[in-house]
Parts: sequence; C-alpha cells; structure tokens
Amino acid sequence: MARCSQTKAELLAELRELRERTQLLEVQLASILSDSGNRDPAVTEGEEHFRLLLDFMPSLVFLKDQEGRYVYLNATYEQRFVQGRDWLHKTDFDFWDPDSAKLFRANDAAVLATNRVHQFLEDSKDIDGNRYCWLCYKFPFTDSHGRRYLGGIGIDATDQILAQEALRASEERYRSLFQSLDEGFCTIEVIFDDRDRAIDYRFLEVSPSFERQSGLVNPTGRRIRELVPQLDEHWFELYGRIVKTGAPERCVNLAGALGRWYDVSAFCVGAREDRVVGVVFTDVTERKQREASVEAELRDLRMLQQISESLIEEGDVQGLYQRIVDAAATIMHSDCASLQMYYPDRGNEGELYLLAHRGFPPQAAEHWQWVQPSTGTTCGQALKRGTRVMESNVQSAQWMREEINVYLGNGIYAVQSTPLLSRTGFMVGMLSTHWRQPHRLSERDFSLFDIVARQAADLIERRQTEQTLTEMNLNLEQRVQKRTVELTAINKELESFCYSVTHELGGPLRTMSCFSEILLEEYAERLDPEGIGYLRRIAAAASRMGRQVEDLLMLSRVTRRKVQRETVDLSAMALEILDSLREQAPGRQVSVEIPTGIRGLWDPGMVKLALQNLVGNAWKYSATKTDTRIEFGSYCSGEQNIFFVRDNGIGFDMSYAKKIFLPFERLHRVGEFEGNGIGLATVQRVIDMHGGRVWAVAEVGQGATFYFTEGPSYVL
Repeated sequence: MARCSQTKAELLAELRELRERTQLLEVQLASILSDSGNRDPAVTEGEEHFRLLLDFMPSLVFLKDQEGRYVYLNATYEQRFVQGRDWLHKTDFDFWDPDSAKLFRANDAAVLATNRVHQFLEDSKDIDGNRYCWLCYKFPFTDSHGRRYLGGIGIDATDQILAQEALRASEERYRSLFQSLDEGFCTIEVIFDDRDRAIDYRFLEVSPSFERQSGLVNPTGRRIRELVPQLDEHWFELYGRIVKTGAPERCVNLAGALGRWYDVSAFCVGAREDRVVGVVFTDVTERKQREASVEAELRDLRMLQQISESLIEEGDVQGLYQRIVDAAATIMHSDCASLQMYYPDRGNEGELYLLAHRGFPPQAAEHWQWVQPSTGTTCGQALKRGTRVMESNVQSAQWMREEINVYLGNGIYAVQSTPLLSRTGFMVGMLSTHWRQPHRLSERDFSLFDIVARQAADLIERRQTEQTLTEMNLNLEQRVQKRTVELTAINKELESFCYSVTHELGGPLRTMSCFSEILLEEYAERLDPEGIGYLRRIAAAASRMGRQVEDLLMLSRVTRRKVQRETVDLSAMALEILDSLREQAPGRQVSVEIPTGIRGLWDPGMVKLALQNLVGNAWKYSATKTDTRIEFGSYCSGEQNIFFVRDNGIGFDMSYAKKIFLPFERLHRVGEFEGNGIGLATVQRVIDMHGGRVWAVAEVGQGATFYFTEGPSYVL
C-alpha cells in the first residue's frame, strides 16, 4: 500500500533505472547461480552484500531455468508468496493460479525465444485467489557452463492499476450518464465586458439531450448571442453571479426569445478564474403551462364559489346577473356575454328578455332586448331546439339570414348559446358568449361554463319563484283581509246570536223550571205518580238545557278570546284542580302522580280550562274503581313537549276516538255520568287556538290517556 500514490510514469522511470543496473545484476546473479547448487558457505564478502541488497529490495527478484523451475528467490518473494515452503526447483504452478502461471510461462518463453530483455504488465492471482499486477522486467542469460536461465524483477503495481481501472470505470460511468441524461447539460465559458459584467457565453460541451431540451442546434463553440440575439438579460446575470461568487444556484426562468421555461441548476466548474459554468436544465414549459392552466381554473372556481355564496344570500339580483355574465366571459375568454330570461307566456312560442350583458354596444343591447325563437340568432335557435348552439364563424352561417349583418355590424364573428334549465327540467333562460374573431369550440371547453350556467338557471328560477310568491302573497294578503272582514262580521253575528240564545232561551227555560218546581211543591197531591214523573222529567230537561246553553256560551267566549302566552306551571295547576275535586269528595281514595316542574308556554286561563276538563273527566270516569290512579306528566318527542292526563277508569272503545271531541257528543247515557258533552270540545278548541294537537288512547275497562301539545309559541 506504500506505493499506491505512484503513477505509471513513476513506475516506468523506476524500470529504466533498474535497466541500467541490469548488467551488474546479471553478473552477480550468474555468480550466485554458479554456487547455488552446493550452497558453499565460503562466498565472497561482496557477493554476500549483494545478496543482502536483493533480499531487502521491495520488488520480487527471481531466477528460473529453461523449464521454468526456480533456482533463486529473494527474501521479498519468499516472504510474500512462498511463506516457508520449499521453493527450489518449483514452478509458477506451485504458487500462482493456473491462468496466471500460464501467462508467466508464455512471457518467459517469449524472452528465451528472442534472447532479449522484455518488460510486461502481468495481471495475476496467487494460489489463494488474491489479485496482483506486476510491472515485470525479464531478461535471458547464460552461465559459465553454458546453461540458459531467465531472470526477472517484478514491481508491485496493483494499487496503481486498480486505481486506474476505477478511474476509467468512473469516467465510463460519467460518460454513460452524460450520454443518457434526459436533462440537458452543457458547460459554458462566461464572457465579461471591461466593466466585469457578464454579456455573453460560449458553449464548450453539450450533452446529446441538449438540443431536444433547448431547441438550439450545433451550439458547441458558438456564442449564445449568435444563436439567440434577444435572450433575456437575467440569464447573463445568473451565470455571471455564479462565476463571481462560486456558489451554485437553482431557479426556474423564462427564455422569452425561445418561448420556453427552464428549470436550471448551475455551478462553477474548475477554478473561478476559468469562468466555466456547468448547467443542468430541463424544459418545463409544458409544466408551467399546466400550472398556469390550473391556476386559472382555480381562479375561476373561486369566482364560481363566490357567486354560489352570493346566491345563498339575499342581495342585489341585478348585480348577481352581471357577475354571472362577467364570469361566463372570463371562463370562455370571450369578448362579450349575455344572460336572458325566458317568458313562456309572451308571444306564440315565448320570448327571451335580456337581463344583463357585457361588451354589447348600445344598439346591440337594444336590438336583442327581446328575442323570439324564429329569429336567426343562436339564442333563438337554442330556445327552439332546447340544446346548445355554437357558431364558430358567423360569416358562413347562412341560416342566420338577416341576423348575420347585425352580428358583424356589432363586431361579433363567433357565438354560442346555452339553454338554462330549472332543476325540474323547464326552460328558464339563456347564457351566451360572443367573440370578435372566428372561434372554434368543442364540448370539452364548457366544463366550468356549465357550472356558471347552472348557477344562472338557479338564480333565474329563484327570481321567478320569488316573483310568483310575491304575487301569491299579495293575493293571499288580499284574501286574508277579505276573510278577516267576513270573519269579524260572522263573529259579531255569532256573539249576538249567543247573547240572543242565552237571553231568549234562558227566560223560558227558567220559567219552565220554576213552574215545574211550584207544581211539584203545591199540586203534587192532585197528580197521580205518572203525572209527577212527567213533571219531574220536564224540570230536569229544562235544567239540563239551561246548562247546555251556558256551556255553549262559554265555548263561544273561548273561541273569541285572544291567546296571551306566558310560562305556566302546569304541575301546580293540576294539583290545585285535584285538591278542589278532593274537597268535593273527601271520602274518596285516589292515588295521584304529578311530577313537579312541568311548565309550558300557555294562556293561563285557557290551559286551566282545558286541564279542569281533562282532570275532571279522569276523576269522574274512574269513580267506579276502588284503586283509582290519576297521573299528569310530560315527555319530549324530538323538539316537541307532549303532555298527558292518564286514569285507570272505564276507558272507551277507540272506534269512537274522534267522536268524543265533538260538542254534546257522549259515549254514555245521560243518567250514568253527569255532564253535557261540551268539556272535550272545549279542550280541543283551547289546544287548537295554541296551535297544538290533542288525541286520546284508551281501552274499555283499562282507562284512558289524553295527550296534548302546546304548539309553536308564535300561534295567536
């Protein structure tokens, strides 16, 4: 490893020096050889010194006979490859692999055959497979007895050869990489003016991919100013800065004169004073175009999103019309655009009305303010067909007839019109774009435009719906006002009627009841039992009818009352009603279950009237039970509170569930349970006036549960 820094030239110089000593070496070796057979210890002092010199040499020194058998090895050879084994009269096949031994024998034969000195670079492996490279100097000579021998000196050049091979492999890999680079590569010499400003550069070397990436042909040795005179100045500033600072840079720059974008990595090559810059670059024009396209599409999408958000808000509808027109023109890169609303009831086939436009001269806007399907316009044809109509060159569209002159007169040479359909598929309008040059379109150009068209259709449909609702509300308001006047008159008549009923019927009924009692008290002995029974029935009927008149009047008063809502503690109210009922029947045992804190938004007087009837009915119809249970409670269903009154009384057949809420309807005989059949009708009227709902669930003999809701708080 100590000789790894030597170059091949140094090794050759060493060989030349060894060659100068060859003659002395041949003489000394001959002397050694002459004594090698018997190994006489009485050698001369000079020969012994020379033998020591050979042993200390780092090179291999050896002698072979004509058959290739070793007759002498210096100590270096013995220590490195023999390692204590017997070597005398052994051959290369005993110490080297077979291929290496054959190589040595072939080279030896060449030296003996030519009888002159040869030098070889011998690439070999020892018997263990280790590789060695030798710069070997071999020479023939003959001893004093006429016997021929071959001598040699081998210099270990393994490290140098391996380093050279690695260098060649590296260079080959670099060259292969250089040849196969997809990116463009070049080295340039930057040229500065007398003010030390970079003004030009010369191409020194370019890769095979350079032309494809740059578009420049045969640039080697030529200046960029010669190839591209109008090249952007920022390229010279970039390369000049790299030469001055020595720092590499990467950037994406436009070569405007070439119409290309490049992703560039540039760096100094060699010393800075050489002013050479290496440049690796890729043509990213398509990528930049895609990025620009994506950026434009994102911009358009943001614009569409803003329009969508504006559609949700209540705002300036005319302003929204204009924003949609502007968006359509931007997305389609058109010079003009227009938005029209369809009025199906106008004319024979309906007409389109111009809501907003962009770029129309005043005379064009006036001419196209109303468009019929029969006109030679794209919007008229689209209205007639129900599909998009595109005309890339108005001049050649003979079907437009007289409209051609209108288009051309207003500078319009290409146009498209897209029908706007409601969510239910009805025509609501038209969205058109116009160009001042012939312009060819395909359906794939409309991906974003169709979103604008959808927004426009929704806006127009909403506008039409709002107009319809406004008209309906106006009509409804008029009808409500008329109905209110009528109801007010009816209520006054009803109130007058109820008063008349109470006043006119109350007197005769009281007279009947009064005289019946007088007859029973003063003339009973004159009447037989049957007559007394008839008289008592007359008195009872008069009394019952009087109560019904009073109940009917109460129901009428409930209907006329205005609901005044406030928070009412229904638990306390129900307990108060039950306490009153207990006072009327102190001996009755009733189990009551009423949780505290049940509240609701009710008119206090009305809800108390309803609870009195519901709790009173539970008390009344459970009187036949020895273990009476009455419960009042509530629960939540969704966002609605549901209240209930439950008893375990006689119940009823559910087939009569709707009948029980009608006035004067009873499910039992008159004498069986007291009452006039007006209580549940009153409950229904109270709940209806609060906007709620009341219903019952019951089973004969198992009791009944009456449910009711409070309704929304805005119901009056």
